[in-house]
Amino acid sequence: MIRRVVLVGVVVFAAQFLGSQAVQAEGIRGELPPSGIALASWDGGSVLDLEATNPEVESVWVAQDGVMTGFLLFAPSFVNLEFFALYPFGELPVGTPILVSMSETRTAENAPSPTVPNLGVYQDLEAMNNQIATYSAQLGALLGQYVDGATDLGTLVSGAYLIGSQATAYSESILAGESLDQYGSQCEVARQAYGQSALQMGETATHLGRMLDGTFPFVLSQFEVLLESSRLQFNSGIVAQANCLSEE
Repeated sequence: MIRRVVLVGVVVFAAQFLGSQAVQAEGIRGELPPSGIALASWDGGSVLDLEATNPEVESVWVAQDGVMTGFLLFAPSFVNLEFFALYPFGELPVGTPILVSMSETRTAENAPSPTVPNLGVYQDLEAMNNQIATYSAQLGALLGQYVDGATDLGTLVSGAYLIGSQATAYSESILAGESLDQYGSQCEVARQAYGQSALQMGETATHLGRMLDGTFPFVLSQFEVLLESSRLQFNSGIVAQANCLSEE
């Protein structure tokens, strides 16, 4: 796992130019020493690009809430999992203060091939995660508005049917999509889990609508079972999605 260093531990850093010419790195604003550590700021783009443009950079660290989280160049994706979680695709906001560690031995001539993590697949899975969470939040908000008297039963029923149809259609698009096995078994597990979660969410919302309009008997336990099933599948997707990023 990525090493996390308390910010206080890096207030004293070595900006060692050692009399040599400073290094300019693409995406980094400020001069860097040939070796050692320097404080700079990010100038845009993804830290992944540094593997191709400036392999002499060893790692890039960013402080958040007093804790440093780093991206280690050429390391397997699971090593940088925390960094990718904070900054999808390694893209930092322009102007972000960074701490840059320079390699004493790595050059463009002896650098390994750039890593190609499953970030595109991860982004697709993250979009599935966000959309299912949106359906869940919409259904919860609709129920809350009805309980608070901010909406009537008819609006609740029609809203539940709408969310149900949208979630069901979304699940069908996920499950009918291309298998992700080629990127790793956990990527495919995540896709299937999110597809089933969306399907269960669609059934949950539709079942609620049918109970409220009298099509089905009002049995709260059936609604709870469907909702719990969607939640469990969703959580399984989250775990598999994290593991997907570590499969190279």
